[in-house]
Amino acid sequence: MIPLQFHFIFGLKPDFGGKPFCFIHYMAVKSAVSVHPGAKAFLYYEHEPEGIYWEVAKRYLETVRITAPTEIFGRPLKHVAHQADVLRLQILQEKGGIYLDMDTITTRGFSSLLSHSCVMARQGYGGTDRGMCNAVILSEPRHPFIAD
Repeated sequence: MIPLQFHFIFGLKPDFGGKPFCFIHYMAVKSAVSVHPGAKAFLYYEHEPEGIYWEVAKRYLETVRITAPTEIFGRPLKHVAHQADVLRLQILQEKGGIYLDMDTITTRGFSSLLSHSCVMARQGYGGTDRGMCNAVILSEPRHPFIAD
């Protein structure tokens, strides 16, 4: 069973990749917790965001300061997106739950998916299938699909 808890990652670089915490990031958090009353939401960061949207979003989050991974299997992680890729899998492996990218707006509940052991989004538009998408991953802890 997938636990009803959300995991977000932000602030792995001091300049936030040129994209400081803004309205869309706030809405990603707010929409997830609004559609799932009582769910826990965690935000993992190395560099804490700031600003009005961050101050409001923090009300819905448990913040977790981390050190971004710098390598995987002895290979360096040079891009922040790759650091986030590794980190999201490590978090889901340990805790389970629902990982959402910071630009993912939740419009309806995930309840019907929580009875599965692991779910990964598909991406596409206009009838095209672009394959799997790691912007949304649901997993129970220690699931073999996301094992490191």
